[in-house]
Amino acid sequence: MGVGIAGSDILKSFSWQVGANISPDNDFFRGGYADIQYMGSTFEVRNALRIFDINMARQSSGRIANLASFKGWSNTLEVATTHESDRWTLRPYAGWFVEELQAHSGNQSYWLGNKLAFHHDQQAFAFGFSVDAARIWGDNHGHDFNIGGYTKLWHWPIFLQSSNRYRNTTKMQLGGYHVNSLYGETGASTLQSAELPFAYATGRHYLSFEFATSWKLGMPRFYIKNHQLDGDNIAQSWGAKWQLDLTRKVLGSAAQFAPAGVSNLRLDVGLSKVLNDDFEDEWRAWLGLWHAL
Repeated sequence: MGVGIAGSDILKSFSWQVGANISPDNDFFRGGYADIQYMGSTFEVRNALRIFDINMARQSSGRIANLASFKGWSNTLEVATTHESDRWTLRPYAGWFVEELQAHSGNQSYWLGNKLAFHHDQQAFAFGFSVDAARIWGDNHGHDFNIGGYTKLWHWPIFLQSSNRYRNTTKMQLGGYHVNSLYGETGASTLQSAELPFAYATGRHYLSFEFATSWKLGMPRFYIKNHQLDGDNIAQSWGAKWQLDLTRKVLGSAAQFAPAGVSNLRLDVGLSKVLNDDFEDEWRAWLGLWHAL
């Protein structure tokens, strides 16, 4: 559960948000965040400060990694420029990440990356893909490589996604739903995956493959996903999920005129069965509603 406040100028070039998160049922997660962002016509800058206190022993699932808890803060600064045409989007970016954990030495990382996307829509038929690759230096030295594709045949959509994230020396923590108080994007030490509990497993090389489909674009998806860590199949999940820009879904083109705080609401809801040869299979459900810059 979270509470926050957000604001922007009248043109929404400059925007900000501050808030706090807490897990009310077992109090295993507490955190806060403060984000600021500037967006020009082709250039953007974003800084995100995170504070978190996670006690894994209080998590409802007993299937957790050896690290019982961690408390600290992180800050991320990223700059990017976007170039668009009718079908192509090119977005090169650079970033810096610093994290300090209590009773652990801090780490810093920085990266260069590029995202390339293509889409072609002919109403009943459509297809597209995106490739997002980043080279990371510093304590989290390695790479992040994400690829996705979709096609629409007679209004029936099919989605394919794969994620390849590698760290040369440090270990990443896999699991947990999206929360503003915890950074889980490029160069992060945490890999968020809503169908898995926080700190489900740790490792240096994460690889996932996902297939999903639905009866219509923008509707809930039925999916199956395979998770690999350091070459081992650690879990397979299948179920249904619905992830969307809630403001745009409700308001349509009028979303760009919505006031700050409701103009970028995100919804993530799902039900999944997680299969693992080493543990008892379990059903997991999640519901997330948050504001994103």
